[in-house]
Amino acid sequence: MCECNGTKVVHVEIMKGVWVVQPCPNCTQAVHQHYEKELAGCCLMYAIKTFEEHRVLATGEEPELHRLVLAKYQHGEWQFPVVIEEEAAKPWDDTTYLASMRPDPQTEEREQIRDIRRAHRAGKYTIRALTDETGYITKRVSYLVHKYSLPLRNEYWRAEKYDNPNEIITGQTVELLGEKLGAPARSIRQASYSNGIVCGYYISRVPKV
Repeated sequence: MCECNGTKVVHVEIMKGVWVVQPCPNCTQAVHQHYEKELAGCCLMYAIKTFEEHRVLATGEEPELHRLVLAKYQHGEWQFPVVIEEEAAKPWDDTTYLASMRPDPQTEEREQIRDIRRAHRAGKYTIRALTDETGYITKRVSYLVHKYSLPLRNEYWRAEKYDNPNEIITGQTVELLGEKLGAPARSIRQASYSNGIVCGYYISRVPKV
């Protein structure tokens, strides 16, 4: 095997503790292609895929993926069957590899709010009932319920940051929301009629179911 291990670059120690990266002196393009094929054949990677659609959720070494799957199920973030399949490794840099191990937050949120809405349609109208039904943690369920303005058994007031829809503040009454925003209840109530802005937040009232 060439000393570059198929990467066409080597790390050379020019003095104790000081390394430089330079082209491999032994590696021509033809030689590199040979080693790249050899590496692709012997170094195997694994992928977590959804059972039905075979959509790739993460890739990496097998032990890391088993730990990831266990953590996702324990936290209730994955409510669907997955499989870990072997696949040939592809040459990529550390940034790409690490990024592949992080599931897309937007995809996760879409899956979570879909599950919460399904439970909501089934008659679960409290945070606790939705948490029990979906298996997600209470804090996450509460955040998504208020972000997407799902009605509950009691009405509530919500404030959404005008330049950041992910920043949500809620209160069971207009007075409580006013205390959190540091604004008069009258201003909050008036703003709710026209989706107006108070202290940099859009105001709305979510009626009970």
